[in-house]
Amino acid sequence: MAAGGRFNGVGDGTPDRIRRAARELFAEQGYERTTIREIAARAGITDPAVLYYFKSKRGLLTAILEEPTLEPLAPMTSWDPGRVADHFVTVLDDYIDRADLFRVAMTRALADDDDTNAFNRRLTRDFNKVFAPVIQEWCGTDTPTIMTAATAAFRVLLSDIVVGGEPIDGPGQRDCVRERFRRCILLVLSPPPAEGARSLTA
Repeated sequence: MAAGGRFNGVGDGTPDRIRRAARELFAEQGYERTTIREIAARAGITDPAVLYYFKSKRGLLTAILEEPTLEPLAPMTSWDPGRVADHFVTVLDDYIDRADLFRVAMTRALADDDDTNAFNRRLTRDFNKVFAPVIQEWCGTDTPTIMTAATAAFRVLLSDIVVGGEPIDGPGQRDCVRERFRRCILLVLSPPPAEGARSLTA
């Protein structure tokens, strides 16, 4: 136990407490205005304990953004582009809900290769985990093309929202963004599964 009643921070569950405190503070006052000292105080630990686990505030942000939050697309008994597109919209919602954090990550990524790589890892991991198995089953050799096109569409829209500041809080505005993205994904998914992929009647 450190002076002032705060735990020195090396122990089970401490990283989770730090991430939770950081998420709360980043949401309340923004990434730039939040200090390591404030995060430590919110988590009930000492300042060095935060740096012991995450090395820097940027490292903590990266760890938060790389937390798994998405459920994989469930297996399908027939090829259903509408269902796949709906699940893409679910992923978009997850990113929109954390737009402030992604705004920081994407803005920094424009000027820093390390941040770009971290952000790209997050997108690639999410898309591979959530969509690739089902799309691979039904679309076979077309899967890389579909995944690349879907990721590109996602990046463009996310950049408009997160970096460009496209409004999403007014009445119906999020629904408009979601529907626009859904239409984009349906265009990507519109070709039938490739020859040699699983039969549509399986």
